[in-house]
Amino acid sequence: MIPLLLWRCPLCAADDALTHITHPLRADRVLCQKCGAAWRVRRVPGDDFYLCVIATGRAGGRVGDERPLAAWYDALKTTLSLRALTDPALPLFPGETLHLASGTAELEAETTDPLFFPESGAPPRMDKRGVMGASVGRGRLFLTDERLAWRGAEGRDADFSLDRLASAYAVMDRGVTLLVDLRLYMLRFREESLLKWVTMIGLVAAATGRRITTSHW
Repeated sequence: MIPLLLWRCPLCAADDALTHITHPLRADRVLCQKCGAAWRVRRVPGDDFYLCVIATGRAGGRVGDERPLAAWYDALKTTLSLRALTDPALPLFPGETLHLASGTAELEAETTDPLFFPESGAPPRMDKRGVMGASVGRGRLFLTDERLAWRGAEGRDADFSLDRLASAYAVMDRGVTLLVDLRLYMLRFREESLLKWVTMIGLVAAATGRRITTSHW
């Protein structure tokens, strides 16, 4: 649970580097696989989880620094910035910058979406109650400064322009919902944090002057 919230190490700013190790007879540990930092986990019923630094690793920090999980999340947010990435799975357009790439994820779309279900061709409905979704398949999601690009394992690809993306919300224990041109899509990630994707979409929107509504991060 903790690495899904702390999707970036608060000390070295490495993404997806924390692991939560549980112990039946002693306190749990959170470890950073990148810098070697380690925290002891203490749960306070009715309050929060508290993480105390027990090893600083290569990133520095102070042994004995104990903060509630919410405070470590605030520390994570101070390290946020957009980074340029490269990934051979997604050729970029001239002037385009890649900022985030997923591991294996599953995409669901409305069954009336002609992009993935061409036999339907029905127009999108404003009222989403009763709208059915179906799996498109597994693949990878990429976030650039221009689009969300889906590259399906079975060749079912799609590009969603950020100019047409209205919202991105994290639905805990389910996935990230996207509203594009009045159609809903759901991304289910195997191990990645939903908050990471919502946060990075929000950062790209702010950096490019787009109005995309996101859930709170």
